[in-house]
Amino acid sequence: MRYLIAALLLCFGLTTATAQDVYTSSGRPANAHKKQQQKKGFDVSKLVFGGSATVSLGQVTDLGITPMIGYRFTDRFTAGIGLGYDYLKINDFTPLTDPNTGAVNYYPVQSSIFYPSIWARYRVFRNIFVQSEFQYDMISQRVYDYDQNYNITKYTVKANAPVWLVGAGFRMPVTDRVSFVMVIMYDVLQNKNSPYYNTLAFFPGINVGF
Repeated sequence: MRYLIAALLLCFGLTTATAQDVYTSSGRPANAHKKQQQKKGFDVSKLVFGGSATVSLGQVTDLGITPMIGYRFTDRFTAGIGLGYDYLKINDFTPLTDPNTGAVNYYPVQSSIFYPSIWARYRVFRNIFVQSEFQYDMISQRVYDYDQNYNITKYTVKANAPVWLVGAGFRMPVTDRVSFVMVIMYDVLQNKNSPYYNTLAFFPGINVGF
């Protein structure tokens, strides 16, 4: 029923537009050039929004959010930009031997990752699509160790990593504008600092407009 109403409204709009056309002596509509420009111009209805969020608490704390925005250039091809942040803390991750007592103690590791990205998605068949995404990850990690006086200390290590993710995904429509998506990708650059080094990356999320 929703599609029927939309079709009727569209037909009504086209009929109204036709009735308002003004023709020149050449037989062409006076506003034909303007209509052509509007057709080729930016269409706000083709904007897509989405992203994913991660919440995990306990032995492993993982909090992340990745909003994105894009533009649907064709029915199959969409591209855009994103911005992500992820905080990860793993308790009792690093074993260190106390040089004073010989006892082994475990300390947490904490990392923060901030990454802008550019992505493109192409629908190959119905709800199946392929996707490519380039990120530049800026990583800050806090680690524990003993200093030269054999006192436990913590310090921050910073690193950057280019990431090029390539993979495929599936979307499950909820409404005509909203879909759940699941994307599986692999980092083809395999930088040693990449959070996706030697592993597959899974990205569940929600898209609006795609």
